[in-house]
Amino acid sequence: MKKIISAAMAVWLLMAAVPYAEALSVTVDGKTAAWGAVLYNSTTYVPLRAASLALCPGAEVSWENGQAAVTTSKLELTARPGSCYINANGRMLFAKDGVKLING
Repeated sequence: MKKIISAAMAVWLLMAAVPYAEALSVTVDGKTAAWGAVLYNSTTYVPLRAASLALCPGAEVSWENGQAAVTTSKLELTARPGSCYINANGRMLFAKDGVKLING
């Protein structure tokens, strides 16, 4: 359950990189992750693939029908760039500034 919540929160804080964003460091299991997390409008964004694999090494991360998809034994998540909502196990999570697609 802890990993599901962590993965959902990580995705909630999904990938952004804008010129005025502040770079952050993220720690997972006592190790600093080098994924390029940023703070934008008081929200921390992280890259979906890197965060998902760090929180659940067996996660399947793909691009389907114009949206990112993460699948584990306990989580099905989709995030469409530009959308203000992330679908995690049928629940809609609100992302105030929307899902960002960077270098994709």
